[in-house]
Amino acid sequence: MLEILRDQRRTVRVRARDRTEIGCLVSLETEPDAPLTEPPSFALRDVWFQLRGCAEEGAAILFVRKGRLDTLELYNWTDPWPDSPSLAGSGYLVARPRGPEGEPVAYELERIEERDPAYLEEQIRGSDRPEEA
Repeated sequence: MLEILRDQRRTVRVRARDRTEIGCLVSLETEPDAPLTEPPSFALRDVWFQLRGCAEEGAAILFVRKGRLDTLELYNWTDPWPDSPSLAGSGYLVARPRGPEGEPVAYELERIEERDPAYLEEQIRGSDRPEEA
């Protein structure tokens, strides 16, 4: 799966870049003959980053739609998005269940050194989100 996304990344073009108060949305376009992912739609949510001049870290979500890189969402949880963002650090996140046994499942994001293959698979299969009660 990641190899297909890396192949698409080599020739991806930015269609649009829309800034928000706390981040930006980058619309992507891949080559028509690029290999497609299976499943065709999912979101990878396991990357954090720290921008210079921002007190809090942010996160990135990569949306894949119809088997293609579609949108990259970057957001900073509390600070305004800088005019000229500069990366100070980055890494991976994993969602860990928390809360009392028998209660509805809540998740807490935890920083990790290396990408967690099991969590990556959960994101690709769409099971990283708690079910609605």
